Amino acid sequence: MLTALSALRTAGFPSKSVGVRADVFLPGFVNAGFDTDGAGLFYGLRFYNTSEWENHRVPVLENIYGAYPSSPDEIMVPSWVLERWDITKPYIGMELPFSYQSGSMQEAEQKSFRLSGWFNEYDYIGDGNIAYLLVSEAFCHEIKFDIWSNQETTANMHFSNTQSIAEVTSSIESSLKLSSGQTLSVNPDLLSRSTNFQTIAVCIILGLGIVLCGYLFRIK
Repeated sequence: MLTALSALRTAGFPSKSVGVRADVFLPGFVNAGFDTDGAGLFYGLRFYNTSEWENHRVPVLENIYGAYPSSPDEIMVPSWVLERWDITKPYIGMELPFSYQSGSMQEAEQKSFRLSGWFNEYDYIGDGNIAYLLVSEAFCHEIKFDIWSNQETTANMHFSNTQSIAEVTSSIESSLKLSSGQTLSVNPDLLSRSTNFQTIAVCIILGLGIVLCGYLFRIK
């Protein structure tokens, strides 16, 4: 990951536009330690770095309360998940016990998180059984999760314009010096999506776990 980001900077792509997302625990490896009868959810823990959260996520979210987690025991939860838990009056500092276990763990770890905030999102409409809860970089360090080498880590970046996406993709691929088995491709599903800004392309590097997203704040 670090090598790839360095290559992007060398190629002239602004480092300030790069956001990082890491799926610390995939859905199904996390369980709620309180009564969630009827929730029917598979929980995953996800991390966003500051650039990803502030520049890529906040603009498309609504009704954000509190702040992104900074301590190892803080967690941020989508509002629709709180509703599924029948929590109608959430508050900052509310304790939420969970357990989690990966393939490398001998047994499940127990942890009581404190609610640092909540927000409205709409990604869950596609699959209302998967809930991603947001955790801090400090939590990643606590459990010795390597953000930069994990294959579930992606990087999102801004392109400066919509022109010649194929050429830009080719330039990125050349700059990254991909090895055998690694490819760069454009996701056409994102070409027509419109939010507060226009999504231009997502390039997925298979085997490296990096996704490069292009955004424009204004289309002329």
